Amino acid sequence: VETTQEPIRIVGLSATLPNYEDVATFLRVKLESGLYFFDHSFRPVPLQMQYLGITEKKALKRHALMNEICYEKVLLQQADNNQVLIFCHSRAECAKTGKEVRDLAGQNDTVDKFVREDGASREILSEEVETVKNADLKDVLPYGFAIHHAGMVRSDRVLVEDLFADNHIKVLISTATLA
Repeated sequence: VETTQEPIRIVGLSATLPNYEDVATFLRVKLESGLYFFDHSFRPVPLQMQYLGITEKKALKRHALMNEICYEKVLLQQADNNQVLIFCHSRAECAKTGKEVRDLAGQNDTVDKFVREDGASREILSEEVETVKNADLKDVLPYGFAIHHAGMVRSDRVLVEDLFADNHIKVLISTATLA
C-alpha cells in the first residue's frame, strides 16, 4: 500500500479456524465492519458437533472409554440412519479407532445396524474390499466402517470417498485430510 498507494485486500481462510477474531486482529481488520465468518448454519448439510470431557488419567482406560463413548454416539446416529465422520489426530489412531468401534459393534451384536446382511451395500463392500491395498481398511470395510488418511494410496482414498458419498459406508474415521 505504501509503495503503490493502492488499497489491497487481505483474506484469511480456514475451514476449521476457531480463533478467527485473533486472525482478524493480526491482519488489522476492523471486527465490526471488515470481518465476515460463516458458522455451521451456512452448510448445505447440517453438522452436529459434540464435545465430551473425559477425566480418566490412565492412558489405556482413557482410550477404551473414548472408544466406548464414540461407539455409543455412532450407534445413536445410526438409529436415525445418519452417516458419521469421526476425526482422529493420527493415521494410527484412525486404524485403532475403526477396529475398536467395529469390535464393539461385534460384541454388542449391532453390526447389522451398519451394514445389513442382505443389503446391496454388503455386496458392494465385499466386492470392493478385494481391490483395497491398505490392510486396516480391508479389515473394517466389510462391516460398513472405513478409514481415510494421507498414508493411504490414492485409489483407496478415492474409493472410500465414493463409497461414503453413495451411503455404502456408515462410519468414516479420518484424519484432517478429509476435512
